[in-house]
Amino acid sequence: MKIAIIGLGHVGLVTACCLVNWGHQVYGFDQDEKKVKQIKEGVPPFYEPALDQLLQDTLASEHFLVHSTLTEAISQCELILLAVGTPISTEGKLDLNQLWQALEDLVSLPILPPYLLIKSTVPPGTTTQIYHRLQDRVEDVICHPEFLRQGNAIEDFQHPNRLIFGLHHEDSQAVIQQLYHPFQKKSHLFQYCTPASAELIKLGANAFLATKISFINQMANFAEQVGANIEEISIGLGSDPRIGPQFLQAGLGYGGPCLPKDLTALSTLAESPLLASTTQINEQQPHFLLQRIESELGDLKGCPIALLGLTFKPNTNDLQASQAMYLAELLLQRGAIVQAYDPVIKDTPCKQLQLAQTIEDAIKGSKAVIIATDWEDFQQLDWSLLQRFRISNLFDGRNLFPYKRAQKLARIFRITYHSVGRPTIRVE
Repeated sequence: MKIAIIGLGHVGLVTACCLVNWGHQVYGFDQDEKKVKQIKEGVPPFYEPALDQLLQDTLASEHFLVHSTLTEAISQCELILLAVGTPISTEGKLDLNQLWQALEDLVSLPILPPYLLIKSTVPPGTTTQIYHRLQDRVEDVICHPEFLRQGNAIEDFQHPNRLIFGLHHEDSQAVIQQLYHPFQKKSHLFQYCTPASAELIKLGANAFLATKISFINQMANFAEQVGANIEEISIGLGSDPRIGPQFLQAGLGYGGPCLPKDLTALSTLAESPLLASTTQINEQQPHFLLQRIESELGDLKGCPIALLGLTFKPNTNDLQASQAMYLAELLLQRGAIVQAYDPVIKDTPCKQLQLAQTIEDAIKGSKAVIIATDWEDFQQLDWSLLQRFRISNLFDGRNLFPYKRAQKLARIFRITYHSVGRPTIRVE
């Protein structure tokens, strides 16, 4: 198939590369000329594991052509995938300006492909609104929400657990089967529904996951009060198949470009007290850890602290709504001297934040170490470094170390280990 993709951000670019890998011809469009130039040179404009090699292979195949403006090549395509950004506005609503602009650009073309698939996150009713505008020029406008996780996007695209399509016409299933031909024998993956249902599935999925995270974090805060261990509680809760173990890891809370945005959008649309509480709990999590730090170290003014991790999750360079960055800002507001290390971050908007080149450089001279992002590098943290630099406090904001292992390491290296929702380990 010949496919046009408008918007070459995280979703659009990963989708383009994977579709070419399946044998499709893809035309990619993005208004950001700098981004287009990078992509043409084989350099992804963001960090995603294995994407650099995949992009280079995709370009070498000559089945992926990239442009900064819409061209007549679109008229040769069988469908368009629209994957432009829809950030959250100050009013808590999805900002559809990029979507409407892309639509205006499409309308100006003399010929449109018969199918338009909306991968951008949009409020209920948007897909049908676009369909009514274009129904004289296209066969269908389909809501096809994405569920790609940053840091695991290629794997998620190649091995999806479900594919959602909000259709106006049942006949549109045929072109979808062509698009996703590797899964034609896996009919259980395909769910066809109304566009409004598909739009709400996307918002609801991320809102539910965020709520689950806030729930376990609230349980963790209460566990600390009564001397319980949230690690044991999570295992007990997650063993119930009605609940499941996913997203029951207590810590600093969720962040990134999807969960906070989709939760806020749905909360605003539905005027939901439950979802509003989910957001409030998440915003409080870094403050709870800050209180623990101040309780242990006292006045933080002039206090050197090592912060390990800045991204909102591992295997990405995204700082959007990062709880690690928020904690760094809170520490700086208290007057602390924060030296941070992150495996992929070389610069941040926060100029007060000092960036170290290695874990050892960040730790050296600090009074305490905080783990703020659960990078695999930090799971292999050499506790002897803390002992060598006479650091007596390790604050694990992601519960990266299983409790029994932390007990053993704390005894060996004489470190006081603090975590979320678990008793502090002190070595006398």
